[in-house]
Amino acid sequence: MEYVRVSTHLKGLNQNTSFFRDHAPFECLKALVIPKLIKARKQEKTIRVWSAGCSIGHEPYSVAMVINNFNLPGWYISILATDIDPRMTSATHTGIYNDIEEVPDNFKRYFHRINGTWQIDKDLRKIINTSVFDLNGQWPGMPKMDIILVRHVLCHLPDKNVDTIIKKIAQTLRHDGYLFIGQGLPLAKESIKRWFYPYNKDGFRPVMTGKHCCYVLN
Repeated sequence: MEYVRVSTHLKGLNQNTSFFRDHAPFECLKALVIPKLIKARKQEKTIRVWSAGCSIGHEPYSVAMVINNFNLPGWYISILATDIDPRMTSATHTGIYNDIEEVPDNFKRYFHRINGTWQIDKDLRKIINTSVFDLNGQWPGMPKMDIILVRHVLCHLPDKNVDTIIKKIAQTLRHDGYLFIGQGLPLAKESIKRWFYPYNKDGFRPVMTGKHCCYVLN
């Protein structure tokens, strides 16, 4: 389903990504976020994730592998992978990659050799829903998310756009959900800091684990 039309600004961004890029956010998911969500969602048995600016799918599939390692039979896991470029969402949908060298050994079992390339396991592909989505455009209605990742997008946008997007993210994230942003986002800027603690005591509060932090709404 194509949510919104593509704008030209983000289409020119560098699409150089990799599986488990930066490592620390995925350690945060493994050590903190997913265990807490499993406990908090034990009745409904549902976890919804949104990877915005997913490029060719490295990030959403990395998240899928981390969650799948928790072995959650009977749970509904849904990962929405969006990008402004339809070529990126198409590549994510197929889940075929030339190289998986950066994938940790314990996750390589999720890939199968096919015609000289590697394709990710079909069970993981089933939980990834791809869509063309322009963060700068009109947002459609979507379910409340437990995890939102915008690690590779916001730092490329003008401050006023980031302000609007973070406001919409706050409305889309569940009250006890988790936000992952890129380390390059300048939180001290006036147009951005009003959404984050300590500048806003009711804003996004950092949660530290190891070398990385994610954010929750106060």
